[in-house]
Amino acid sequence: SALGVDELAVKYIGTSKGLSILKGDQWDEFYGRETEEILSEYRISSIAIAQNGYIYAATEGGGISRFKYTDAISGATTFNLPWSSGLPSQNVYAAITDGNAQWYGTDGGVAYHSTEKAKEDWTTYTRENGLICDTVYAIAKDPSGNVWFGTHKGVSKLTGDKWQNYTVKEGLVDNKVNAIAIDTDRSVWFGTDHGISHFTADGKWVN
Repeated sequence: SALGVDELAVKYIGTSKGLSILKGDQWDEFYGRETEEILSEYRISSIAIAQNGYIYAATEGGGISRFKYTDAISGATTFNLPWSSGLPSQNVYAAITDGNAQWYGTDGGVAYHSTEKAKEDWTTYTRENGLICDTVYAIAKDPSGNVWFGTHKGVSKLTGDKWQNYTVKEGLVDNKVNAIAIDTDRSVWFGTDHGISHFTADGKWVN
């Protein structure tokens, strides 16, 4: 259900029974912190890898499992409620890293976590802030620093502290957006329930 590859070509593979890790021809498995084996209990939805070597495995229902891996697991912890109070929900559908910071898309809005501290440095964004919908399935950041969010009811773009939203009224082929990719020309592609939308570099929609 999720894949990630780090700078050392280690593969992290989310399955229905836990996380498999492949380094060369060596296989390991990981289920989460010993007291919270969320990776075997909840669907692994996304895997994100930070510059400092932390791996973030997001789940639908259990929050986020964080760890480091060289030849074995170290630094395992869990971001969940009420411990990580800035996480709006434990249903996490999307995760990306921004250097060492992280963005999470949930069914309660978006969480931005700027440090490694589980309890601190969280910022939450919801419809009250300008997000078009609180159920977020996909996140991507473009080279200009804009952060794009694919939701159940359209697309939101965050530029600094300003929001801009796009729906079928603006040209999106369908409002349920499941995947986002940034192209080499800085245009943006959106995968939806009813086809693909391409927001071109000159601001046009092609479906």
